[in-house]
Amino acid sequence: DTFRVNTDGVGFAAAAYLVNEDLQTYELGVGGLLTNLGPNGGRTTSLTLAAAPTSNAGVLDVGSGFAIYNAASTATLRSAIVAGRNGGAWNGASGIASTVAASTPDSAVKDALGYATGANLGATNFRGLPISGASVVVAYTIVGDANLDGAVGFPDLVALAQNYNNTGVTWGQGDFTYDAAGAANFDDLVVLAQNYNSMLLITTNLVEQSTHGRHRTSRVDG
Repeated sequence: DTFRVNTDGVGFAAAAYLVNEDLQTYELGVGGLLTNLGPNGGRTTSLTLAAAPTSNAGVLDVGSGFAIYNAASTATLRSAIVAGRNGGAWNGASGIASTVAASTPDSAVKDALGYATGANLGATNFRGLPISGASVVVAYTIVGDANLDGAVGFPDLVALAQNYNNTGVTWGQGDFTYDAAGAANFDDLVVLAQNYNSMLLITTNLVEQSTHGRHRTSRVDG
């Protein structure tokens, strides 16, 4: 099914997911908000989509959780993340954003939303949920964490080095700054170095969670 929020673009409407959700896709109109309100700050709460979003005109707030897109291009999702990123404030009026990242703009360890394909990750599951090589995972993490494990270390440096000076690469390949060219370059090396050997305080709570539930709040229009 397609989950729709404020598709008429009039006023404001909000909905939330509190447990892992499997959807065909979602359509978020202007003024529409779909947000992660799972337990423990949504740390282990996921959204899995079988198809690409119909519209990102509203906001998907991943919070401190993650979303798995099984049939969406990295270019489409990158554009949505860049819109939600809003220059690093993570409070964009459209796209894919994170209120958790937005609430810590001056933290010593910079947090963000990163994204990577299953092929980038070299994995067939992400935190206990199945993914394919073509799946795209969008997850709350720290800047420089190419493999989305919540820490910045040598494997992330290797990913950046393998793609250094290339353009059109993903976060999972070393583009941590979301520059216009999608390049893995010195700017990305700098931010990785700044977070090197750092990890999210919530990392120990990012346990594998494979049980799926079905629960949503009701839509509120205004």
